[in-house]
Amino acid sequence: MKRVNDRRRWGVVILGLLWAWGGLANPASALAQTASAACSSGAPEAPGWRDLSLVSGGEERHFRLYVPTGYDGTTPLPVVLSMHGFSSNPQQQRDFSRWDVYAEQETFLAVFPRGTGFPLRWNAGAFFHARSGAAGSAFMGAQVDDVAFFGDLLDDLAAALCIDTARIYATGLSNGGGMSHRLACEMADRITAIGTVAGAYPALDGGCTPARPVPVISFHGVVDPIVPYEGSEAMRLPNIETWAREWSERDGCADAAITQMALPSGSAASAPTITQYGSCAGGAEVALYTIPDGGHTWPGAAPSFDLLIGRTRQDFDATAIMWAFFQRFALDS
Repeated sequence: MKRVNDRRRWGVVILGLLWAWGGLANPASALAQTASAACSSGAPEAPGWRDLSLVSGGEERHFRLYVPTGYDGTTPLPVVLSMHGFSSNPQQQRDFSRWDVYAEQETFLAVFPRGTGFPLRWNAGAFFHARSGAAGSAFMGAQVDDVAFFGDLLDDLAAALCIDTARIYATGLSNGGGMSHRLACEMADRITAIGTVAGAYPALDGGCTPARPVPVISFHGVVDPIVPYEGSEAMRLPNIETWAREWSERDGCADAAITQMALPSGSAASAPTITQYGSCAGGAEVALYTIPDGGHTWPGAAPSFDLLIGRTRQDFDATAIMWAFFQRFALDS
């Protein structure tokens, strides 16, 4: 219980910082809602975890769902999709991100989908300069239509639960961050905003042409040994600052500001740099948190394999910052 309260305390600190930046001009209570069909039935749903499946592209696909205690079947709730990384799984992603804890506190639905193949992965694009169907592309699951899967998943959620279809947010770690990026590029009519951590963003054969400006928030460690901050030409991975700038260009942003993140009193670590692009089309925003000593890790998570994948920062919580960011955005009704 203490851990949850500590996380909530940092969340309050972060929300205060966002107010100071002028970032909460559109709090969630002021945003329009779009209720799914299931809201009309008003059917209650017991809180807690569900392990569920659906058929997409002729294949059975799986996901974990957390329903908060505050779900009443009539009030449309936001949805957060949280994608695991390459060779990871929904449970590990839950452990890193703790989106279910925030779902319970803030009353939204948390969904942890499962990738395909062995090891588990998402079709977030083609690595290693592989053409469609070539070894590197197939290695990352290019034969699987994960974009269609997420469309089917959202359809299923809307039919079964009272969700706010104007507030659906995609997040992910590493390959899961790359999948969030792809959804923003190809499903901007349904994905409100995205948040990524240590994202791997391989080139998309069709490019990235979202149907609308998409708000984007991203966290990346400068010393990430898996997805290099400076990018990798061999793996078709972009320089992270270039990737963020390209999103600002897609979103038609006019302003850019670089600040140092305020850390809790007593923290001896180097403060992350925040590159914030504002005055964007459609009220969007792009924010990149550059973590000087950060590894291939989720800030705020319990340290895991730090000797192999780099440091896990625990003096700030990426999940809390993402949720504060997400709450400001909804699709136009």
